This record gives sequence, structure tokens and C-alpha cells, in this order.
Amino acid sequence: YEKDRHFMTLNNNSKLIMENNAMLTVTPKQLDPWLKFGLTINNSELYIKDSKIAFPGWITITNSNVTIINSTITKVEEIPTVLERDDNDDCPLLYFENSNVTIINSRIEHYYECTLPEQVFVSSPSNFTFLPGVNKTFQFIPSDIEIKTDRLSAVILEITYEANESYDGKNFVQYLSKDGLYYNTSIQPQNKTDTKIFDLFSEGINNIKDLEKLCVRFENDGNVNVTFDSVRVVFSYENDITLVNSKLYAIDTYMDIDFRR
Repeated sequence: YEKDRHFMTLNNNSKLIMENNAMLTVTPKQLDPWLKFGLTINNSELYIKDSKIAFPGWITITNSNVTIINSTITKVEEIPTVLERDDNDDCPLLYFENSNVTIINSRIEHYYECTLPEQVFVSSPSNFTFLPGVNKTFQFIPSDIEIKTDRLSAVILEITYEANESYDGKNFVQYLSKDGLYYNTSIQPQNKTDTKIFDLFSEGINNIKDLEKLCVRFENDGNVNVTFDSVRVVFSYENDITLVNSKLYAIDTYMDIDFRR
């Protein structure tokens, strides 16, 4: 992913302290300029006072305590023309899970505003004809897209199939769960041509890594052929300030969205 190119990670009771005009930022003055940066904090502590964080990318915090006082989380001020993209002129995306966050007299500026269009992973193979008794597993090929974040807000499996009027099969399409087992979806081919969808997000498929491991399979237990004309996953990114089982205390604090498109 993009976020793996430049990053900082704190684990296992580590502590990052920024005080007295400290700054964590990125520079475009590189041979191969790259602005995205990922700060990941797990089972640790982040303390920021009278300081600034300025970069586009991600701050992902789990099982940690965060204190931000008299400080700013914002964008990089000067971006060269070659790097002028909407997602490069914003502050990092914020994700907190099982964490306590206190923000006092601070600013979160230029938060990423774009509602990204739905993206698609197409299966490999993209279509297949099942003879009676034949089964097939479909995997999904990441499309050539820029990953803004690996967190997702929606994941839908969409299959278009066709079978003639004499088809009498009863099997459902199945998906590979995180526990390594296959489970039925609600998609059960019928004796017609149709497009059906199934919500994978509600079944725990909720990030890019889950999608890359996703497999879908079907076995034709009917008496005639079944053809899958299209097998794909449609998904959307999560770009909100996200809190999962966390507490956020914001006191005398300003937050805004970058509305420039």
C-alpha cells in the first residue's frame, strides 16, 4: 500500500512525546518525492504539547492514550506542482480504537473532504461456466487504484449469472471468512438470468487486506450448466474521523474540513 512507503510505528508501551514547537512532517525535497506518511501507535502513548503534525496520510491508534494540548494537526504548506493532488493537501486521516483521546485548545485543520467513488475488484477468472458437478473458486485482483486508506465503509459482492429454465440446483455462493472457513452468502443461482448482491462488510470483510485474501466459490449441484458472467466486489473507503470503542474529549478545540476540490 501507499501507507507502507514512509511510516513510524510505536508498539508495546512505547511513548512519543512532542513538546516545545516540535514538528512531525514530510518534505517534497526528495529525489523521488512522496508525501504520504503513516503514524501507527499500538499499546503505547502519544503526548503532544505546543507542537505540530503536518502531513497527508494516516494516524492509526489502538489500545493507547493520546493527549494533545495547544497543538495543530494540519497539512503540508507548500506542495510542488508535480504532487498537487486533492489528497496531498490535507491533514492525516484519524482512526482510534480502544483508546482514550484528549484534545485541549488545539486545531485539526484541512481534514480530507472527498467522498471517494466506489472502487471495484474484479475476480480472476472474471467469468466461468459451471458444468453439473463442477466447482470453482474465484479470487480478486486489486485494481490499479491509489489506496487512500485501507479501512473501508462498504463491501458488496455482486454476481451476474445465467441458467436455463430446467436448472434445479440448490447450492449458494460461498465466501471465505476471516476464520478460514467458507460460509453461504444469500446468492443462490436460479433458473434465469439475474444479478444478485451480498453485503460482505457486515460479515467482517472491512479492510483492503481482507479483500486481498477474499475468495468466493460455487459448486453446481444442478442438472444443467450455470454461467457466471461477472463476479466482482464493489467497495468504498472510510475517510471519517473514526472512533471504535474509544473516548474523545475535545475542549476549546477547532476542527475543519478542506473543501477545496
